[in-house]
Amino acid sequence: MILGSVNRYTLSGKDIRNKQITYVRKIVDDEVWLEGEQRDTTVDSSDVQLRVCQIVQETGADMRARAIRELQDERQVAGEDDPSEFQNMAM
Repeated sequence: MILGSVNRYTLSGKDIRNKQITYVRKIVDDEVWLEGEQRDTTVDSSDVQLRVCQIVQETGADMRARAIRELQDERQVAGEDDPSEFQNMAM
């Protein structure tokens, strides 16, 4: 089971994708900075699209697992969910 009901709350695909978007934005920012440092000039984000796609492809499963863990942690801190309910969600 990838997505499932957790108590009365649900970790939806949308929740997980939104969380992953923040990671991709950080990758873009980091790659723009790095490319700018290497070229010693300002770089547009379109200049690093291929590299960002490669990074996301290589780390996509890890990003998804990280997003699920962080969403679980956020809900536990808020007292919304029982951590045992999240078993097998990242598989």
